[in-house]
Amino acid sequence: MTSTNNTKKPFGLAVAAKVAQEAIKDNIAPSSVVISNLFYLQKSTAFPKDLDKLFFASAKYQANEIEKKAIIKLLDAMKRPQVNLQDLFENAFAECWVKKIAPKPVAKVVQAKPVAKKKTNKTTPAKKVVVAPTIIVKKAKIS
Repeated sequence: MTSTNNTKKPFGLAVAAKVAQEAIKDNIAPSSVVISNLFYLQKSTAFPKDLDKLFFASAKYQANEIEKKAIIKLLDAMKRPQVNLQDLFENAFAECWVKKIAPKPVAKVVQAKPVAKKKTNKTTPAKKVVVAPTIIVKKAKIS
């Protein structure tokens, strides 16, 4: 009998783990590069709109020493017989997965109706100012 875990997974983790598993299965890139890109996704606050296997084709950034040790541990765990890569990745990255913030819709510029003056025909549109949101990134160490 299998027990179901009712804990909610972070946004994007299941999709990223599934696509990473497919990238490794299809030999898109070496496993270490795919895992390194999972660390990149783990730390990023924005989730790629159209995440596909090609995202994992090349390294997105240089891993630090702690992440390199974690990559080696994951590579060793992948060698076990009948290992489910998606579950392995989800369990490894769930704890420190940074909350992903969906991009806010871009506000459209609202134009005022032209006001006709008696002598001139110039119009001035009113523009709405778009303010960029503040993003806070929390860093976590992986042991």
